[in-house]
Amino acid sequence: MKKEKLLKFLSRIGVDTRFITIIDSCIYINNLRFSRFSRKREKILKKYFPEIKVIRSKIFQRISTRSKNILRDELKPKDRVLIMKTDKIRYTAAYAVLEPYTRKYGIKIVEKNPDCIVNPLTLDDIVINVFKKLLSGKKLKMEVKKDNKRVIYPLSKVPYSWICKWLKKECKIEYQDKMVNKFMDFFNTVVPDYKEKIASSILELSKVIKN
Repeated sequence: MKKEKLLKFLSRIGVDTRFITIIDSCIYINNLRFSRFSRKREKILKKYFPEIKVIRSKIFQRISTRSKNILRDELKPKDRVLIMKTDKIRYTAAYAVLEPYTRKYGIKIVEKNPDCIVNPLTLDDIVINVFKKLLSGKKLKMEVKKDNKRVIYPLSKVPYSWICKWLKKECKIEYQDKMVNKFMDFFNTVVPDYKEKIASSILELSKVIKN
């Protein structure tokens, strides 16, 4: 199955392919309303492409929504984007939210010579790193430039548990530090949305700190 052929067919039957993600033989719907991917259109697709699986995952739609504003603000048309190599779970999630932008913005996902670099750290990863740096006395700063290339974090508003739920994986972040664990437990009790506030603040701060 050629991806180009599938995309042309989907466009022909009225699906807006800017709001779906295609990975191998699976189509994940990022935004049900904007994609216009109705059950009727799915039946038409199955008639001509029976091997394609259409997945209507609410949790994936939430992941896509959380990533949307970051990618919209950080990506530029025709960008060559390299996803940092990491574990399969985070890499898959980063690729999944980026893939529609090959059509929205005409970006290319590449292995070398990028214009920008995607770091697939999740919301939880970033907050844990902040606490570790606080406890060790290190400077609170995220990498926003690497080899003079922009570094972006499309999963910085996405809890790791959401990705695991979407991929149907049993996974758990190990804090590997008792004090970090205590910090997380304390803030979970008194400030439920503290992770979003910390991650957003550290990324904004990192953009204005030069060294």
